[in-house]
Amino acid sequence: MRRLISTDFPWAAPFLVQLLGEYVIEIVEVIAEAVRQATIQNLSDFARANPKFMAITRQRATSYWDCYFRRGFRSLQTYPAIIALNAIDVMPRSV
Repeated sequence: MRRLISTDFPWAAPFLVQLLGEYVIEIVEVIAEAVRQATIQNLSDFARANPKFMAITRQRATSYWDCYFRRGFRSLQTYPAIIALNAIDVMPRSV
């Protein structure tokens, strides 16, 4: 997972973003940490080109937070998947 995150390959972006909408918190945390530490431009470019996919991913992340992680992350805004999705959304466009 960490090697995939560190690649520059645009094809990796949809796979990484999709994992933010899954319930395996360990994977979500690895991706969220990578997004915090560096500008993952491919993720941002993918997000801008696929707003419906991003909306569904955000809905799934919210649902998993509500079902399984509400106790560990009292606020939705503290859940790593939502933090990462928010960061991806505000990254500047690539040139």
